[in-house]
Amino acid sequence: MARATRSSARRAPSQSSTLDTPPTTANASPIFSARTSLKAESETPATSDREDLEEEEEAIKVKKKVTFASTRSSNKTMKRKKSEQASSDDEADVKIEEIAATTTRASKRRVSSNRAYVEIATTEAKRTQETPVRGKAAATVTKVQATAKGKGKGKAKAVEPPSSEDEPEGSADEEVDNASIEESEPSGSEFEASEDDNDSFEEEDEEETEAIMLAAAVRESFQSANNPGNGESSSSSSRQSAAALRAAAAERRLTRRLKGQVDVDDYQMDVDEDEDGEESASESDASSEEEPLSKRQSAKKGKGKGKASVKKETKVMTMTELLKVSREEKKQALSAKSARKKQQRELARKLGRPLTQSEKNTLALEEHHPELRDIWGDLDSQKPATAVEPEKAEQPDNLKVTLLPFQQESLHWMRKQEKTFWAGGILADEMGMGKTIQMISLMISDGSKPNLVVAPTVAIMQWRNEINAHTTGTKVLVWHGASRESDAKELKKFDVVLTTYAVLESCFRKQQSGFKRKGQIIKEKSPIHGIEWNRVILDEAHNIKERSTNTAKAAFGLKSKHKWCLSGTPLQNRVGELYSLIRFLGGDPFAYYFCKLCDCKSLHWKFSNKKTCDDCGHSPMQHTCFWNNEILTPIQKTGMRGAGQTAFQKLRILLDQMMLRRTKLQRADDLGLPPRTVIVRRDYFSPEEKELYLSLFSDAKRQFSTYLDQGTVLNNYSNIFSLLTRMRQMACHPDLVIRSKSNAATFVPDEAVEGTVCRLCNEFAEDAIQSKCHHVFDRECIKQYLEAALEDTQPDCPVCHLPLTIDLEAPAMEIEETAVTARQGILGRLNLDSWRSSSKIEALVEELSNLRLKDATTKSIVFSQFVSFLDLIAFRLQKAGFTVCRLEGTMSPQARDATIKHFMNNVEVTVFLVSLKAGGVALNLTEASRVYLMDSWWNPAVEFQAMDRIHRLGQRRPVEAIKLVIEDSIESRIVQLQEKKSAMIDATLSTDDSAMGRLTPEDVLLHTKWYASRIKLFTTALPQTVIMAQVLKEFTVEEVAQHNKEGDLWIIIDAKVYDVSKFANLHPGGANVLFAPSIAGKDATQAFFGLHRHEVLLRPKYQRLQIGTVVGQKEQIKPPTPGALSEVPYAEPTWLSKGYHSPYYTDKHRKFQTEVRKFFETVVAPESAKCEESGKRISQEVVDKLAETNIIAMRIGPGKHLQGRTLMGGVIQPEEYDYFYEGIVHAELARVSSRAVVDGLLAGLVIGLPPVLNFGSKELQEQVVPDALAGRKFIALAITEAFAGSDVSGLQTTAVREGDEWVITGTKKWITNGTFADYFTTGCKTENGFTVILIPRVEGVSTKQIKTAYSSVAGTAYVTFDKVRVPVANTLGIEGNGMSVILSNFNHERWMVCCTSVSAQRLVVEESLKWANQRIVFGKPLTNLAVIRAKLAAMIARVETSQAWLENITYQMANMNYAQQSDKLAGPIGLLKQHISRSGRETAEDATQIFGGRALTVTGMGKLIENFHRTSGFDAILAGAEDVLGDLGVRQALKKMPRDTRL
Repeated sequence: MARATRSSARRAPSQSSTLDTPPTTANASPIFSARTSLKAESETPATSDREDLEEEEEAIKVKKKVTFASTRSSNKTMKRKKSEQASSDDEADVKIEEIAATTTRASKRRVSSNRAYVEIATTEAKRTQETPVRGKAAATVTKVQATAKGKGKGKAKAVEPPSSEDEPEGSADEEVDNASIEESEPSGSEFEASEDDNDSFEEEDEEETEAIMLAAAVRESFQSANNPGNGESSSSSSRQSAAALRAAAAERRLTRRLKGQVDVDDYQMDVDEDEDGEESASESDASSEEEPLSKRQSAKKGKGKGKASVKKETKVMTMTELLKVSREEKKQALSAKSARKKQQRELARKLGRPLTQSEKNTLALEEHHPELRDIWGDLDSQKPATAVEPEKAEQPDNLKVTLLPFQQESLHWMRKQEKTFWAGGILADEMGMGKTIQMISLMISDGSKPNLVVAPTVAIMQWRNEINAHTTGTKVLVWHGASRESDAKELKKFDVVLTTYAVLESCFRKQQSGFKRKGQIIKEKSPIHGIEWNRVILDEAHNIKERSTNTAKAAFGLKSKHKWCLSGTPLQNRVGELYSLIRFLGGDPFAYYFCKLCDCKSLHWKFSNKKTCDDCGHSPMQHTCFWNNEILTPIQKTGMRGAGQTAFQKLRILLDQMMLRRTKLQRADDLGLPPRTVIVRRDYFSPEEKELYLSLFSDAKRQFSTYLDQGTVLNNYSNIFSLLTRMRQMACHPDLVIRSKSNAATFVPDEAVEGTVCRLCNEFAEDAIQSKCHHVFDRECIKQYLEAALEDTQPDCPVCHLPLTIDLEAPAMEIEETAVTARQGILGRLNLDSWRSSSKIEALVEELSNLRLKDATTKSIVFSQFVSFLDLIAFRLQKAGFTVCRLEGTMSPQARDATIKHFMNNVEVTVFLVSLKAGGVALNLTEASRVYLMDSWWNPAVEFQAMDRIHRLGQRRPVEAIKLVIEDSIESRIVQLQEKKSAMIDATLSTDDSAMGRLTPEDVLLHTKWYASRIKLFTTALPQTVIMAQVLKEFTVEEVAQHNKEGDLWIIIDAKVYDVSKFANLHPGGANVLFAPSIAGKDATQAFFGLHRHEVLLRPKYQRLQIGTVVGQKEQIKPPTPGALSEVPYAEPTWLSKGYHSPYYTDKHRKFQTEVRKFFETVVAPESAKCEESGKRISQEVVDKLAETNIIAMRIGPGKHLQGRTLMGGVIQPEEYDYFYEGIVHAELARVSSRAVVDGLLAGLVIGLPPVLNFGSKELQEQVVPDALAGRKFIALAITEAFAGSDVSGLQTTAVREGDEWVITGTKKWITNGTFADYFTTGCKTENGFTVILIPRVEGVSTKQIKTAYSSVAGTAYVTFDKVRVPVANTLGIEGNGMSVILSNFNHERWMVCCTSVSAQRLVVEESLKWANQRIVFGKPLTNLAVIRAKLAAMIARVETSQAWLENITYQMANMNYAQQSDKLAGPIGLLKQHISRSGRETAEDATQIFGGRALTVTGMGKLIENFHRTSGFDAILAGAEDVLGDLGVRQALKKMPRDTRL
């Protein structure tokens, strides 16, 4: 609040116009602007005299020149002058004020008697805006109506300041900050002004001073209010506005002084005479009683033009009496100030140094908050009496794991701590000492719920696993993901709720700020913030170290009875980070804000209007955070010296009260951990790397020098750290800088194009597709990976190890697409053929290689902060033969958990690459015993956290942590900085005083001169050189034979050498199989293929076991190339076999067959295997791929629907397409798909769409056919019913016509594709007979899946039509002529079944021949048995006869029209289907006998035989039962029997 003071009076400049003002005037002058009016009754002399003014001006020039101090420097200058001339200050001040009063504006007082009367306005209940009016009665109390007008020069009209409602922008509240002197920012000066400045006052001077001060304030107020548009400059206008505020403040002080005789000392207005602006404000009693102007202007105005009613009480007081009160007030203020100064001097003498501002603030706080005086107790003892000493607690009954002694102590301490005023605390044991299990023991010890645990994303699954493993009956909820529970009542039902900091922040933000939806801001209540938790536990609590972040605020907003922070590194960079933890715990008074002028205190910063406290009305400058004042500020300013040393003592006392910390060294006996050794490996740049590094450093140094010269270092912190980060990256690998996304075009503009890299082989993906988990693979690589994984229950993603979902028929991804949805990494920007490693990567390879030679079972973790660096490391390690897995920040909690388990449970995975940010905390990786830190970080606590991922409870091996550092680089300087930070942390969290040294800015900044002698500018980057790729070694048979024992086991399979030392214990058949004398160290090719399919060796997890090849031997069994023909006899029809001829097929057919097979093997086969197992429908991506190649259209057969379409990339033209081409499509589909998948791949559309094509109206065809052939809509043929089967005459589904609609009611059963069909080609009974109607999936249509002998991928359904209304236009053909519509498609449907069945049987023959040839029985192949040969002969004969008959029927179809086919081929096709279906069942039986028990196993060697044997019966039923079709063929033959034929 701005007040009119003697200093403010000095601000008014001397104006020539005022010097010409007459010495007297008859005009009335308003007094005190708004609250008080002065009534003059007698004459008084003129208030100014020009001659006196000139004399006083000369005197001032000699004595002292005083100006308004608007900056700290001017304040200090003025203070020094006052100190030198303290004895004459009062006299000078009086004269200065006389000059200011006369020069600012000529006085216009009425000449009257020597008495002054003052009106005092009093209010009831609430203060209201008041306006003074003139009156003649002096000794009465009256009610008046104030007229509020801001303009005019009426003699009896006063000016009312604008109300808060009408206040123009830039006035009132804003001017308070501009005009307020005592609320300015403290200068921080330790200079002490003399206390004798105002010890003696002359009565005459004081009276004249008071009168002049009041008069000046009134004139400035009058000038500001009555001349708002006088044309002065903005600065002049601002001064006038400020003057009005000071005048208002002066009259309010006078009002309070007269009302109840409240002492208000005018001395407090002389701010310029205090030695410190902030100190003056804090010592002002007057300001503590003063309300903010904004509060006094908040009265409601009455209706009308500026009218308001107030109660006024008029009290008479002479000016002499007024000044007497002022003198008493001033004496009291001086006495209080003298006492405070005395207290400060005593403390300064005790400390032997000047007091800091924080110490002065402490004295002010203790004056108004006495409870703070003894808060620290005896600092010399450094241990408060209230500290809780740990004792051992009993083992909780319902905890499965036995607590160690120190954990029992912590349990006792936590129970006691929850009964203190803290109601919680900080458990800061070193990483790996079991903080999680300690907190679990606390939660279950009392059984109270609900408890909330907030942890990093990577840790929540570990919390869940720990709770489930070590407790019984504890209900745990992982509250994460988009579908998380939103009902607070449901959350309360759980004992423990686990969530992440990201989810916590998101909920808080949506509750506080809201989120946009449809252009509106919507706020959503946070369920977890609306619950009163029993306990809130912050795991890795240093995540809220920045108090201003949303994450910290979200944590502060949680409500609970008890709060706990878990962190092995509660202090990482600076002491200030501890405040967030203390604020979260809510400790009183350590986390509170206190007012220095009253007893106000609050846990929250309550300044709604940014100017005044919501509770006490004082400004923000009068409030201070207890933590900042007592601890943070002294440490920041003085380090470990003076006040900083005392602050550190206080910090230790505070931490003793609310933190328990034990180290591994202290509790080594309890833990029983193996030793941990930290090794710093120092390497040097290669000449090329050094040249590049110095070039980059030269640029960075030049840029930093530019900032330094311009004085903009503080404004360019982000740019400076960007330069430092580049230098750190250059020390790791030059490509991290040269080939980064932001710099790629700068350094190598000609090669800035980014490619797509397969995450399986790390090579460029020529045909890239993306999985559901956003990982990109080459289509061929992932296809082979999936084929190799067919035996597994569910293939996992090779990157994140979650169940893999990928569309193998998806179109190839473009670079722009991958950039949006998937992180490609740096490999896509490199030429991998010519890529060169770095010194640091090669050092890592050397370390790991030596470790592998020493102990191949040892697992290692490699940490880096740069994910691109991990890409390069992974590429190099895989080339070196290491099996790696990765943990990245983009992974979901489930993916992280799956990846960690993959590393822990697979012996062959020896290296775990971890992003330091994603996995540097909260992980338990005790399976590993080596940690490699690839790059140094400024914060040593981060590295400590990373090291302790393996050095923790459960570790049994000695642990080594190797830090790889490049000498003569920025990394060596970072190591030195880490040492200083470690010393600071140790000094804060322990009692190690000797380790502490103050961190100066020079310790953080790099010394550029250190590199000066080595700097040389290079403008071009060096060309990349070639690194030799890792080549598999060659071994002799004798060398392999030496590795035949446990822990050192090699085997040979098809000329390849595999190291199965680690895999032996994971072998599905047990390790003894591999240790057999005929296997260990021997050629196990025959034994292997007697038990496994060749595709097993193609799986990546087994490919990585290969370490070399056998000298002089070559691989005999090679994986088939997509589209290639089988060389097994009878595996292909004769027209595809070498040396055979065909009258039906041409080279175009063969070329077409190659493209179709390649497509089905690469796109459909993986999807087929996945869907056969899961039972889910074929993915839309595969369907889209089928539509793109027009395979959907081709499966329907030749016709007009093919016109204008490109068939298989243009291999043939639509007009060339005939039934032979269609037969190829059906046959190739059956080779890669099970019987269920063949039907699931839109078989319903193949038989349900032709009636629409042939009998539907043009409008209906335009509506349905395009979407159906494009794979956007699906159709099913719905004829069969449960009541009648295929007996059309017995159908009970009825269609009743009502106007232009059919109303259809009934059911259908065994409808292929019915579960996902959009249309149903349905047979109905109408008034005129059997009719076929196309029914869309509308209201009344429902489907239910039917479980059958084959997979549910076919979508077999039970369909219900419940009064479904369908347009009559959907009728196919003529009403009552439905039989013709249905029969028209029967021949094609049955022929299609024949094509797929013959192809599947041929595949069974191929499998049987392979197995019989490789299976050894009694030392001989199975083919040596005559019974087996007989079965094979029968199988071959059946398939070949079926093939020949099928080709003959196909030839007839290709040369007949529809009428001819119906007349001549219905019977032959029926007989063909009967023959093929019976042959199929017989072939299935024979194959089962050949394979034996393997044919009864869903997976493994006989999986194809098992599937065919189980589903071969479908061909005998679907599209017509074989007996019925046989009868049909005979009946049609009998019809054509000549009447005259006889034997």
